[in-house]
Amino acid sequence: MSLQQEKKKRLLELLERGMVMVHLDARARGVRVPDAHSTNPAMALNLSYRFQIPDFRVDDKGVFASLSFNQVPHSCTIPWDALYAMRSHVDDTMHVWVEDIPAEIVERAQVLGQELDHQDSSESETKSRASASILDRESAATDESSGPEGRATSVPYLRVIK
Repeated sequence: MSLQQEKKKRLLELLERGMVMVHLDARARGVRVPDAHSTNPAMALNLSYRFQIPDFRVDDKGVFASLSFNQVPHSCTIPWDALYAMRSHVDDTMHVWVEDIPAEIVERAQVLGQELDHQDSSESETKSRASASILDRESAATDESSGPEGRATSVPYLRVIK
């Protein structure tokens, strides 16, 4: 099965469940969106059969629909090569084609991942020192050996792994 056929199959499956957000590079060849969005490498559009769009179709070339932008309809074309991810609003099923993600988005994700790694390691060191300090004060103040309640948790995030 080709990449385009796989994307088509996955989109049709998700559309059967309900609304789907597609992620595309609006700069890619063949994409038609309003001019204000034509330079966006991370454009997201919602699609659904429930919108009852008269010209909505999904075929071997891509997705075609008149979508509303600030309440103004615009005939959109999304070739399969431009689409790199889709997510169901119904159950959060997500499909991503990493090889089609624009380079600047991958780079941005790597930078954010490094920043979060640095932030996490700094927070861990601070929490460790704070926990040790609390334990020292508690053991000095009382004979009870109760430590701090709860545990540290980190914020979940996505990062690109090479």
